[in-house]
Parts: sequence; C-alpha cells; structure tokens
Amino acid sequence: MKKKNNKGFLLVETLLVATFAASTMLFIFVQLRRITTEYNRSFSYNTVEGIYATNQINDYIINNGYEKIAEYMSNRIEGDVTVTPEPYVILYDGNSCSSVYLDEVDYCNHLMSLLNVKMVVMTYADLSFKDFRKNIDSYDVFDNNLKRFIKYIKYDVGDSELSKRRTIVSFKDDTYASLKVYRRD
Repeated sequence: MKKKNNKGFLLVETLLVATFAASTMLFIFVQLRRITTEYNRSFSYNTVEGIYATNQINDYIINNGYEKIAEYMSNRIEGDVTVTPEPYVILYDGNSCSSVYLDEVDYCNHLMSLLNVKMVVMTYADLSFKDFRKNIDSYDVFDNNLKRFIKYIKYDVGDSELSKRRTIVSFKDDTYASLKVYRRD
C-alpha cells in the first residue's frame, strides 16, 4: 500500500480546532465579563444598607419639606412667563442640606453625615419625564458613576398617582440607592 500525502489535511484540521477553541474562549470571556459586571453592580446598586438609608431620608423629606419640593418641581407662573424647572432638585450636595427646600437643616446635615451620604437628588418617579434619563449626560452636577446608576434604574409609571417623586442617593463608599416617595401631593 502506498501512503498518501496528508500534510494539507493536518493543516486544515489544526486551523479548524484552533478556530473552534478561540470561538469557545471568546464566548466564555464575554459571558464571564457580563456576570462580573452584574456581580459588581449587585454590591454597588440598591444594597440593603443603601435602601434602608434612602428610606430614612425619604421619611425625613416627607416630614420636612416635601411640599416645598413638589411646588418647586411643578410648572409655575412668574409674571407673564410659565417657568418649567429642571427635572431634579439637589437636596444635599455633600456639604450641606438645602435650606430652600428642607426644614430642620441641622438635623438633615447630621442625618447625612451619619448615613455617609455624598449626594441626595429628588426627581420625578418617571425618569423619562422631561427626558431626564435620556439627557442625563448633559447635567454636569452629577458624576459619571451617578449618571450610570440613573441610567440603570428600572422604573414603571403604573403607580404614578401615589408616587410622583423619586429619591436618588449617592453614598461616600460609591454605592447608590433609589426609592420612590409615596406621598399624595
């Protein structure tokens, strides 16, 4: 028997196996990267401690200035002009609570210090209102991580009668939390 020349077959077989192995490794890498991203988010977004702290902040806001915030965030007439405010209000900027919207500012500052808060923002429960979510990158007052969190927030507008506002909190340990404020205007 004569032996055939199989050198070309070996080259093709090696290329096929290498391509299959590379494709499999690429697929595994993409999946692991997605899992790692979601894993890191679970430790940064809406943690138990963050939700609890945000709930305490909501309780404070409801009892100490919610009406002022709701009035400010509504369209109002000043002279002959209808004023449409920004779709958010910064209640705490990392240094002090806003005395324009909140009562008992000393208590607020102490609360924010105890909860390790970097920033508190009140916005509409429906983040698409006034294109807030879509245009979030145009607001310079928010850092990039907070912008990413706002884009991440899952929201529905089904209970808009009870919840018209949302509190978004950024903490000093780079975690974030968001809760709707349940209060009738």
